[in-house]
Amino acid sequence: MRKRFLLPALLTLAAGIPGCTGLSAQSAGSPPEQHHKTGSINGKVRYYEPGKKISISIRPQVQQTYDLSASDTRFQLDPGLQVGSKVEIVEEKDEGHNKVVVIRLRR
Repeated sequence: MRKRFLLPALLTLAAGIPGCTGLSAQSAGSPPEQHHKTGSINGKVRYYEPGKKISISIRPQVQQTYDLSASDTRFQLDPGLQVGSKVEIVEEKDEGHNKVVVIRLRR
């Protein structure tokens, strides 16, 4: 008779432990993530026209070019940015799922 009640009791207990249900331990009242990092790339600035265009050499024969006037993307550029600067590019999504590109100097 005890065996009938022991298994359901253990399953009920395990369901209340965050690691046992497959759910995260994040509480329902905690704030959502503000930015979701989607990638990080290092490179060197080859062309830069403020407010218009930036081209970054990722590796030989590979360039990453951004249209800085694009309305669907928000850019955060390091103020010391210039041609020849070594940079890190981080692409994220903000809370509204809009694309954010951060280009900062590597130190």
